[in-house]
Formats: sequence, structure tokens, C-alpha cells
Amino acid sequence: MSDVPEVSRAEERERLLAETLAHATAREEAFREPPVEAGRASWWKVPLALLILLAAGWMAASPPSWLAPATAPTLPPGELERGARAALYLQAREIDAYRRLRGRLPDSLEELPARFDGVRYVRSDNRVYQLIGTRPDGSSLVYDSAHPAPGFAAVSQGWGEGGRP
Repeated sequence: MSDVPEVSRAEERERLLAETLAHATAREEAFREPPVEAGRASWWKVPLALLILLAAGWMAASPPSWLAPATAPTLPPGELERGARAALYLQAREIDAYRRLRGRLPDSLEELPARFDGVRYVRSDNRVYQLIGTRPDGSSLVYDSAHPAPGFAAVSQGWGEGGRP
């Protein structure tokens, strides 16, 4: 005689197994057939999708005025030239700080931590350099470190104490 009591009888296990298999078969058949109501409930989805597609196509072909962005404001040529002068002046200040820190001029603008687009650097000798920018009309604007034009320092007026930004 064993110490483990019998949990169930063989007939009861076979009955439970048969019920489980029948339930699994019924569930599988239910998932294979679409519900009867699914066709009737989604009749409106196709026309709505077509309507949205047509509206999107119409707006892409000829966007309404309320959907088009406003044009970006432009600066007058005087302000653009002032910005070019400011870029050259700030780049010159960056070069002067580099010279004070390292005791020499940089070989190129790539050595500086801050660079401005559209500024070219020409080194004349160990102490003198020129920075070249472009005015709005396309002509060159030159900053000469030996003789800076007074217009460059005037750009810094109003930046703070002593013209420092």
C-alpha cells in the first residue's frame, strides 16, 4: 500500500480531458469565423477613408491660404551689413584672445573655439591679419587688425560695459 492517496480516478481524468479538448476545439472554430455583426458595423469606414484621402490630396495640390505659412520677415540691407561687421568684429576679438592666451596668431580659424560662417582669415605676418566678409550687395568687407575701420568698434556700442557682449 502506498502513502500517496489517489488524486482522481481514470474515468474522471478522461472525462476532464475530453471536455478540455472539446472546449479548445469550440474556441478555435469561433476565432476562425468572423462575427456576423462585423460586416454591418464597418460599412462607413471605406467611404470615410476615401473622403479623407480626397481632402488630403486637394490640400496638397492647392493648399488654402490659412494653411500656408507666412513669409519670413527680411532685414533691411543696413542691418545685414551691421551683422556682417559684428561677425568680423567678434571674430577679431576671438583671434586677439587666442593671441593673448597662446602668444601667437592661429594658423587658421579652425583653431578657434568660435567661428562665424562666411568669414575668411588671411594672416599677413606674426602680428597682422585680415578678416574678410561679404556685404549684402556682394562686395567684400575687410577688417584689418593693424588699422581697423571705426565702423567695426561702433557696432559694439550698446553691448554692455566697454563694448563687451
